[in-house]
Amino acid sequence: MGRVVNERTVRHLLDASGAVLIEVADDHVTGISLADDRTHRWREVEAEIVEGTREQLAATVDVLVSGGARPASSPSKLARALDYRRPEPRRSKSAGDVVVGYVARQRDLLITADRAVRDGSPSAGLDARTVCRRLASALTVFAPLFDGVALPELRDSLRAASATFDGARDVRSARQRLVDQLTEEPAPYRERARTRLEQACGDRLTRVTDRAARFLRGQDYLTMLRALDDLIATPPLAKRAQRAAARELVALLTAGWRRLAELAEAALADPSRTSPLQDVGDWATTMRYAAESTVGTLGPDAAVLATSLEELQESVEEHLDAQRAADLLASLAIESDTDGVAGFIFGRLHAIEQNLAHAAVDDFTDAWDRIEDGELVAALGH
Repeated sequence: MGRVVNERTVRHLLDASGAVLIEVADDHVTGISLADDRTHRWREVEAEIVEGTREQLAATVDVLVSGGARPASSPSKLARALDYRRPEPRRSKSAGDVVVGYVARQRDLLITADRAVRDGSPSAGLDARTVCRRLASALTVFAPLFDGVALPELRDSLRAASATFDGARDVRSARQRLVDQLTEEPAPYRERARTRLEQACGDRLTRVTDRAARFLRGQDYLTMLRALDDLIATPPLAKRAQRAAARELVALLTAGWRRLAELAEAALADPSRTSPLQDVGDWATTMRYAAESTVGTLGPDAAVLATSLEELQESVEEHLDAQRAADLLASLAIESDTDGVAGFIFGRLHAIEQNLAHAAVDDFTDAWDRIEDGELVAALGH
């Protein structure tokens, strides 16, 4: 574990009108390794586009390089503080190599999202959520490539982390859905309802954002990062992981597909129940991310499979988002801060969300029919 102290100076490159084109952050960093109390000090300069162009960013980087700047030696400040060095890549193209390499890249993206969350970026929580889901998906579908008892614990930690970041996404999604629908309501009613909705969603968003921030500062998160580092540095690979990547990854995706088919059959047997539908959506998401991780090895057919699974995933997510919005409206309607006018509008919107939830089930059925007929997994073997 380590601690990073950063003193940042920000400079903006402006156009003639004063608009910010490029932001340049000049960081003076002190990194302390808590394991041995070693202290490192260094300087980092980062440039990013605000309202400028890629060409303007490239020109800015050229100026920095000509002044002596060099590419960073580590993927993150924390990695440098801990004196972390990325393992040398293996030459072979085994299934284990492909999956461990993917996990390493996603771990680096998680560190990047972590920093952005701490810096207050409103979209960074969604990025962190997605990376955690990608990592958990790879370690679920490709679990037979690994031995030992540590993997299930890491997988559970990643899922719990994803659920922590889910809270902000769910609140923002419900708020946006309902604000959009309020535009169709009469103005005097609309404004009263929107004021109450904004207040309630603001309160909820503060709570879930605080919870995510506490998680990032807590021991569970540090333990999860250390487990990821250990998996990457010394992966507990099973014998099966040494086999050719293409053959093994196809076999594991095929096994995952069979499970998806079973879950879809159970959901279609009783479409009125949300729980089986959510199981399909969760596994479709898992399979989608696992398929995306194999595109570099399996080629375009894996990308086609992932795209089709995304369509299935989105139909289920639309159903769940509508249900969550309806539940929020039902909760707000009986809260003491909601007056009769707002409550009346919330009742109208509740009926709309219930209808949208039912329509999404039909979209799921259609999406599954298209996927089931596509023989998408069979194509991976050719």
